[in-house]
Amino acid sequence: MREPEKKQQYAIDIYWKRLQASNRWFMIVPPTIIQREGFSDVEHRETNYAGLMLDMNKEWLFKRQMFPPNL
Repeated sequence: MREPEKKQQYAIDIYWKRLQASNRWFMIVPPTIIQREGFSDVEHRETNYAGLMLDMNKEWLFKRQMFPPNL
């Protein structure tokens, strides 16, 4: 709230990656819920993450850095 121009950096779906790197997280397998598709204020476009959220093979995600270094 102090830096509204940095909403990309502080968006919850981005910021929690830092928390995931340092804490224990649990998830239900197989996934049973997804984020509703719609307009993203962060990305300034319509988004649909159903495929990403339901795909359990995310090796590509762990081969790259999980969050920007300035977080």
